[in-house]
Amino acid sequence: MNTYRRLSNIYENSKVIPYDYSSKFVIMSDCHRGSGNSGDNFLKNQNIFFAALNDYYPELSI
Repeated sequence: MNTYRRLSNIYENSKVIPYDYSSKFVIMSDCHRGSGNSGDNFLKNQNIFFAALNDYYPELSI
């Protein structure tokens, strides 16, 4: 299956989450997820992500 078909399949089968102007979303990217070694660009930001997850996670309603 090519990339277009895979992405189309994901899009067509994704859950629709209703939202309005009072909605709040947190989008966290894992594009820079690292391996934990000295060359890990994500390592220095790990505490920031953990703090954000701990702050927002209890309020998730999905």
